[in-house]
Amino acid sequence: MAERRVDCPVTIPDNLRVGLYANAFRILQDQEDFFLDFLAYSSVENQAVLITRLRVKPEFLPAVRERIQTVLVELASATKTEEPDVMIQVPDDAEVN
Repeated sequence: MAERRVDCPVTIPDNLRVGLYANAFRILQDQEDFFLDFLAYSSVENQAVLITRLRVKPEFLPAVRERIQTVLVELASATKTEEPDVMIQVPDDAEVN
């Protein structure tokens, strides 16, 4: 799948400005899509609570994997002091409103 980088403003609703805490995740699949579940796991209760679920098309996962790998490599170098890259990646066939 071809993709392109888009430089655009990203609106973050007030209730999500500090983010949601997750310390675990899982990936599920149905007939058409993948579900990326982010969870809060308690070892004391041996239970996880779903914090948020992202539903993505299979062809979008390589872009997600590539971006995560890039960030991990940058973190490993730990010598960067400039502003983080805030560009977002979208699949070429995604509708951009």
